[in-house]
Amino acid sequence: MARLYSLKPQAVESTERRENVRIDTAIWGRIRLRNGDAHPARFCNLSEGGFMAMTPVSIRRYSEIDVEIPAIGWRSAMAAWTEDDRVGGEFEPPLEAGILDRLMTFRKD
Repeated sequence: MARLYSLKPQAVESTERRENVRIDTAIWGRIRLRNGDAHPARFCNLSEGGFMAMTPVSIRRYSEIDVEIPAIGWRSAMAAWTEDDRVGGEFEPPLEAGILDRLMTFRKD
């Protein structure tokens, strides 16, 4: 039976726009490779679709990861991009609508 999907990530066109509103944050949480040890992470921004975080752990692009965010808990994600100590992740599945309201006390103004 032929696959109806590809395991190979597709290229993203430069015209792609973010669909979710991002909030700037200064939240400390944790990040881990799927089923690995947890490491500290500082979440710099969050949206219902994803996040940007800084962490000392080396993460490769497209790695399956889990992130723990205060007031939200552990969530599954995929590393969409990495650069030095930064990682941009995409929640799988996206966060539920309104869940970011719990984080407004952590917002960086």
